Amino acid sequence: MSVKSSIVQFSTVLALMGAGAAEAHPYYAADYGTVVVSNQTAASMMVTVDGRAIPVGAGRTQSFQARAGDVYVRATYRQFGLDRVLTSRQVSVRAYRSAAVVLTTPAVGYVKVENEADRPADLLVDGRVLTSFAPYQTRLVAMTLGCHDLAMVAGTWTIDRQRLDVAPFAEPMFEAQMPRANDVVVVNPLPIPLQIVTDRGLVRTVDARGQTVFDSVPLGSFHLTARRVSGERVDDVVATVRPDVVGTWRVDPPVTGLVDVQNREPMSTRLMIDGRMLRSLAPDQDARFELALGAHHVELIDERGRSVYESCVTVQPYDVSTLYVGSREVGRNDDGRYDEDRRDDGRQGDERGDEGRYDDGESHHRSDAERAYTDEDRWDRQSDDAEHARH
Repeated sequence: MSVKSSIVQFSTVLALMGAGAAEAHPYYAADYGTVVVSNQTAASMMVTVDGRAIPVGAGRTQSFQARAGDVYVRATYRQFGLDRVLTSRQVSVRAYRSAAVVLTTPAVGYVKVENEADRPADLLVDGRVLTSFAPYQTRLVAMTLGCHDLAMVAGTWTIDRQRLDVAPFAEPMFEAQMPRANDVVVVNPLPIPLQIVTDRGLVRTVDARGQTVFDSVPLGSFHLTARRVSGERVDDVVATVRPDVVGTWRVDPPVTGLVDVQNREPMSTRLMIDGRMLRSLAPDQDARFELALGAHHVELIDERGRSVYESCVTVQPYDVSTLYVGSREVGRNDDGRYDEDRRDDGRQGDERGDEGRYDDGESHHRSDAERAYTDEDRWDRQSDDAEHARH
């Protein structure tokens, strides 16, 4: 082979190799330029230039070879498990020249918001409605960076609220959860103190014309009973504690009042109210009972069926009515013992003849006026008894 032929073959091989190298490495061709991407954010970015994707760390710079002309640059980052686009734009590239792309922190951040209520609600950010949610809906919401007051509101009911710091690449969440408890307010408009008892073992004393709050009562039924401080029931209610409104119970006035009986009868008696027996009383036994408001006829019947006391009492809602009953006067001597100036009907009949009895021997029913003696009357009667005894 001649020298000339060898040189031609070698030139052909070099030409083929050059063509292959240019095809294998197109970035070395004369019609390519460079795109320099500078990531000035605090998050790692996946940058794609002219179809070639390379991760660029936070604060790092990466160069890309690209064909001369207009190319697309796209930068994405991961947030809440999704690829979120930071920028996607067209860049003009010139041969043998560099085009710079600077990635900066976005002006907004994203918050994952969940409406766990069973009704539609509005998302309020700093007091203004930003968007609406369907029941049980979850989605990402864009917000400006910084601290914000978030509230999920359904009508007039605030389901939940939270103060949240929205950062550019963080993953903040606002879960508007249905409350599992709420407060119950008890208002006492009455002029007497009350004791409030609940079916959950809670007991509160409320001043006259005052109120109390049962905090964080679990949702559902809540039984409350209002009693006088002496224990008698005044009112009760079975309330339903709801998540959307603070429950308020206003105690109604009582429909009954209290009557105290100061009993000084030396015998067992039956206490009759409006012709019906209320209870039995032992000798000298006091009693307290409830009656409907208004006037009532009160009578004491002894074991023989005789009426030993009759009166009328007017029952008040807040004041305790007191009856002093008995066939003997009740008062205290200086030594603290009770006087017994009046004798029982039997002894009066024996000592004074049939003054206290009818002809058939039955004790007649005396009125209150007949039983009420002044000090002067008792003194005159005792003097007559003493004179009768001397004769």
